[in-house]
This record gives sequence, C-alpha cells and structure tokens, in this order.
Amino acid sequence: AGWAVSLVVSTFWIRFVVGCPVWPDVACGFVSHLIALSVLWLEPRLMIPIGLALMGVCVGLMLVDMAFDLVIIREGSVRLGPTTVTPGRLVAHHYYHTMLNATHINMAMWTAMLCLVLAAARGLEASRGTPQVRLWVWLCLQSSSTNCVYMYFVIPRYLAIREAQAYDAAAFDRWWEVLAARAVLLASICYAVTQCMRLTLEQSVAPELQRKRAA
Repeated sequence: AGWAVSLVVSTFWIRFVVGCPVWPDVACGFVSHLIALSVLWLEPRLMIPIGLALMGVCVGLMLVDMAFDLVIIREGSVRLGPTTVTPGRLVAHHYYHTMLNATHINMAMWTAMLCLVLAAARGLEASRGTPQVRLWVWLCLQSSSTNCVYMYFVIPRYLAIREAQAYDAAAFDRWWEVLAARAVLLASICYAVTQCMRLTLEQSVAPELQRKRAA
C-alpha cells in the first residue's frame, strides 16, 4: 500500500505540481518504483546490506555535490588552464546542469531513495515482536523524513538550474540553504549507518548466544 501511495503521490507532484514532462521525469519515477518494488520480495536479512550499499551511493553523490556547494558559497573562482579563471558559480552551473539532465543519475538517486524507505519498512514488518522493532521504526521515520527534506529544500533549486536555458548567477543565491539541507541529510545517513551496523552485530551475535545458553 505504501508503495502504491508513493507512486501516485510522486507522479502527481512531479507532473502537475512541479510541471515536469512525462519523459524523462515521470517515466523515470515509474521505472524507479518498479525497481524498488523488488525489495519487498527479498529476505528481511538482506535489508541491512541493501540499505548500507544504497546509503553509500547517496553519501558519495552528496560529498561530490558539497565540493561545488563550497565553491559557490565562498564565491570562489576555478582556474581552467594557465590563464583562464572562471567564476565558481559558472563552473557549478555546468556541473549541476549536466548531472541533472543525465537520466541515469536521476533514476539512480530516485531508486536509492525509494529502496531505503521500502527496505526500512520491510525490516520493520519482519521485526515485529522483537527487541529490534523500535530501531526499525526509527529507520523508517529517518528515511522518510530525509527524503522529504531533500524534496522540499534541494529539488526545487535543482529544477530551476536544470531548466535554465542560460547561466544565471542568481540561481545560486542563498545556496547555503542547500548546503545546510545536505549536511542534515549526511548526518542523518551516517547515524542510520551506525544503527544498521548495530543491527548487524546483534543479528550475528544473537545466534551464538543462543547456542551457548542451550549448551
């Protein structure tokens, strides 16, 4: 049910609220939902490795983006060659404009965000009646809230840059808001990683303790 709600709401938001075209945005969202749906049929014990791998992808992309964020905020310049000095905002514009118009990048990020939520929901369902249920509840809330932060604070700025026909320095005004949102997301993901590692240790130690008690 949650998967279906996500598909309907996100499709409506992308197409009618944001005004994105059916191709590639709506189509990519639909395909990403189909890919993420496979998570619901996997064994619960695979949720943690999948979550860690996906969070690694998200962290890697965010760290690269943050390098350009810092160039924008510092109002720095980038030397391209021995004599050419280019404003940092212009370099960031070319980077973001290229990345945001790459269908495979958008689909990878969309799929990762969906899979994180569905993996947490799958883990929560499997952990009912166990001491780990509270931790899975937190992971569900954490993954859902971080997605909302990303959609509210970052995506609108990205869309403005992606649709721009020419470089506009004003598009990067108050970019510290994007960096702040990204820092919150990074901290949240790092915390989720520690919790997943904790669950992994508990799952690996629990059978050994049970064997010792039985002996």
